[in-house]
Order: sequence, then C-alpha cells, then structure tokens
Amino acid sequence: MSITRRSFATRALAVAAISTARPRKRIHRIGPPTGAVYSPAVQWDNLLFLAGKGSGTAPDPTDIRSCTNHVLDAFTKELTNAGSSMDRVLKVTVYMQRPEDIPAMNEVFAQHFPQDPPARTTIITRTPHPTLVEMDLIAGV
Repeated sequence: MSITRRSFATRALAVAAISTARPRKRIHRIGPPTGAVYSPAVQWDNLLFLAGKGSGTAPDPTDIRSCTNHVLDAFTKELTNAGSSMDRVLKVTVYMQRPEDIPAMNEVFAQHFPQDPPARTTIITRTPHPTLVEMDLIAGV
C-alpha cells in the first residue's frame, strides 16, 4: 500500500499534535445537550476530532441518501462552529447497518467531497441507535 500525500499529511499532523504540549480544547455542541458523557468535538492543536453523528433524525430515516446527507450536513455545521470546513476533513469513519447501501452512500458522500476526498473506513455493524449510517471524523483547523 502506497502512502499518498494526504495520508502522509494526516500522520504528520497527528504526530505533531501529540508531540506538542498544548492543551486540548472542547468545542461545544450546537443545539440542546444530549446528556451523554462525551465531548461532541475536541480540538488538539490544529486537529479537530468530531464525535459520531447518526441519522436517526434524518428527513427520511429509511433512505440511505437522506440519512447520509443529514449526517454530512450536521458535520458541516459543527465544522463551521469550530472554525473549520468540509474541505479540511482528513479522515472519516462510516458505520453502516446494510452493506447493500454502500453505493448510494458513496453517491452522497462524493457530493460533499467533490475533490480530493478524505481517507475513509467503512464498517458494517449494528449501530447503538436505530440509524442506517453513523460517522465520525478528523479535520484540520
């Protein structure tokens, strides 16, 4: 497996972030608190780690396109709130319930990342909430 410019940059950023003595910064959620014990976003130096977002409140929670768009739109808002944007996303982890939904999810994903898409891992699993798709991501700030 070859190392691309983007993956090398991701590793370099992670090493740089860990090796600095700067404190981490919690980014507060947009909207009402969930009561869960986690930070919705944490900034460490120039890296931003966003917690998982599910598609349970998508306009059509039974349609993978609607669900994927809903999750990525929510990330767009969170990234903006934290001073970043979708074009600074380095890595996305996608958790899906049904493998047959991957092609449709890919269509919507490509619309949100039309050029130079981030590294991505897709895992087929049961999600803890009744959602077709859940994602988390790492972005630069």
